[in-house]
Amino acid sequence: MHAERHRRALDATCDVPRLVARPILRQNRRAADGTFNEGGAMFMVREVLSCKPGKVGELAKKFKALGAVMQSMDLEPFRVYTDVSGEPFWTLVLQREYDSLDEIPAIEGKVMSDERAQSAMAGYHDLVVGGRREIYKVEA
Repeated sequence: MHAERHRRALDATCDVPRLVARPILRQNRRAADGTFNEGGAMFMVREVLSCKPGKVGELAKKFKALGAVMQSMDLEPFRVYTDVSGEPFWTLVLQREYDSLDEIPAIEGKVMSDERAQSAMAGYHDLVVGGRREIYKVEA
């Protein structure tokens, strides 16, 4: 019952889809048989953010705007997910793939030095309680 009230509250505040069903893969990174093309390791990064109660929709809108800025810079945007149920509630997950670990801070620095990105993310800390970063090597 609590989860249903939570879901309805999120639906009322968020026009961002809960789950993007389309895979985002880099062009020419995967061969037709599903194996990776040569060119080195690839990493998937997840940012798992715990939002203040009722603020996940507002944060998702900020990351959707940031994604538009990233696309205008010819960068792959984050995929944005919000929880449907789980522990804790009000969780937002960002996911993106990188060619190398060095690319992570380089892209973050490039994006956040853009005034449009700074504007899109203004007030971000007011919506978040905490979070963590998960980094995975893509194996297949």
